[in-house]
Amino acid sequence: MTGIVPLQTAAATPLQSAPALWAARRPEWWTLAISLAAWFILIASARDVGVPLCSSTPRSPWSDAAFGWMVMTLAMMPPLVVPSVRHVAFRSLRERRQFAIAEFLAGYLGLWLLVGVGMIGLSFAIGPVRSGTEARIVAIAAYGAAILWQFTPAKRRALWRCHRTVALALDGWRADFACLRYGVGAARDCVSSCWILMALPLLAPHSLAIMACVQAAMLAERYQRARHVRRARSIWLLCTAFLLDVY
Repeated sequence: MTGIVPLQTAAATPLQSAPALWAARRPEWWTLAISLAAWFILIASARDVGVPLCSSTPRSPWSDAAFGWMVMTLAMMPPLVVPSVRHVAFRSLRERRQFAIAEFLAGYLGLWLLVGVGMIGLSFAIGPVRSGTEARIVAIAAYGAAILWQFTPAKRRALWRCHRTVALALDGWRADFACLRYGVGAARDCVSSCWILMALPLLAPHSLAIMACVQAAMLAERYQRARHVRRARSIWLLCTAFLLDVY
């Protein structure tokens, strides 16, 4: 009997710790949960065919527009940095793993929110002068620029930089600073790659379906497995978003 009890206990332990083991192997789970929650907020706030806080002519005060940009950022950006989040998690001590991820996300999302301030200002500045035909012309120009940007060497270099990793200190203020700096650096590279795609919701009216197409285009180019950049999938998704938007 003395040999049976430890054997039964050892066999039961994996079943009892399965959720914890799953979370330990996938430390990015709550990063994706944030994105999913933000998408639910966008769906809940959608009216007619568009998302009011992501329209081409903001009708809300600055605070409402900033909140809309924040929700859109939380919905669309976290899925792009899953490899970076995993890098931070598995290069950090277990006892500070979640805190390290939070520091990385603070730097990453913080810079995107600052970028949003400038984009919202641009949207407010040009929004009142656009209506009817002018709005369609701006939308055509925005999508045309986004598609052309996909073929530029600058876009290719920016996309490559999005996959960079850095060494991280293990503990102390150096570890905190390294995670935060890595997040800011990842956001800088992401902004240089995706800036015009994230500007589309402010330059042209966007429904949730169009936002999903733009999100899929960013994911397709970020997670492609080809050694050389392949643009066909992201271009088709942007063309689909353009047709849904303009027509």
